[in-house]
Amino acid sequence: MSIIFITGGTGYLGSNLIKSLNYERNDIWVIKRSISATNRLDGYESKINYFNIEEGLSKLFESKKEVETIIHLATNHGRNNEKEEEVYRVNFDFPKELFDLSLSCNVSTFINADTGLPPDFNAYTSSKKKFKNYAKKEIKESNMKFFNLEIENFFGPNDSEGQFTTQLISSCLKDLDKIDLSSGNQIRDFFHIQDLIECINHIMKCSTKLDKGFYNLPVGSGEAIPLKFFCSLVKKKTGSKIKLNFGAIPYRENEVMNSVADLSDIKRLGWTPRISLSKAIDMTLKDWKF
Repeated sequence: MSIIFITGGTGYLGSNLIKSLNYERNDIWVIKRSISATNRLDGYESKINYFNIEEGLSKLFESKKEVETIIHLATNHGRNNEKEEEVYRVNFDFPKELFDLSLSCNVSTFINADTGLPPDFNAYTSSKKKFKNYAKKEIKESNMKFFNLEIENFFGPNDSEGQFTTQLISSCLKDLDKIDLSSGNQIRDFFHIQDLIECINHIMKCSTKLDKGFYNLPVGSGEAIPLKFFCSLVKKKTGSKIKLNFGAIPYRENEVMNSVADLSDIKRLGWTPRISLSKAIDMTLKDWKF
C-alpha cells in the first residue's frame, strides 16, 4: 500500500482531491494545523488519517518511513492582511522543511502546487517561487521526481469566499444590484477543479514511468479568456440582472494583464483538460449550495 502525505487537505482543492483517491491502494495522511476545520472531509474520517503539524513533521516521517508521495497544497495567499513573514512561513519555510525531510527519507514523488503568476506580483507569488527555486536546486543530487504545478484560475462549486470566482458567482445568484469590478481587460485562464484533480491523479499514476528530476508544469485550460467575457458569461448563465460595474475599482498594484498556461509540457505527459469553460460554469452552478 502506498503512503501519501497531503498538506492543505482540509481546504477546497485538497478535500476534493482526497475524495477522488483510491483508498484501497493508498494510505492517506492529512498534515494540518490543530485548529484547521475538517468539515470538508466529513464522512471520510475512517478512510484518512490526520496529523497535526504542531507535533513536528520529523515525528510523522519517523513513524511512516515508507512514504512514497508528498502532495503539497497548503497555501497562504495573504488575502487576510497577514504579515509578509506569515506568508513566507507558510509558503516557503513549511514546504522547505517538508521537502528536506522528504529528501532524507528518499520520498520518490513530490507534487507542489505553485502559481502561474510572476514572482514580483506580491508576497504570495514571491514566496511560492522561492520554494520552487530551492527545490529545483536541491533535487539535483537525489532520485526524487518533483512536479511543480503552475496552476491558473481553477474554480468550482462552493470554493472559499475569498476567491474572485466565488464572489462573482455568489453575487450573480443572489441577484445583487451590482458588483464593482476593474476594467476587466485582464486575460486569464479559467478551468474547472475537476480537471485539476484529474491532472494531479494522472501525474501520480505516470510518475513511476518517468525519470528522476524537476518537472515544471503549467496547468490550466490553455485558453486566453478576457476577464470581462468571463464575468459576462457567468451573469448570462445565472440569469442575473446584476450590474457588472466595470471600471469601478482600479487595477491592483503590479496587476498581471496576461496569465495563460502553456500546456505543452503537461500534454507530453499525457494529460489534457476536458471541460470547456461553458460546461465548467454549468457544472459549478448545478452543484452550488446556498
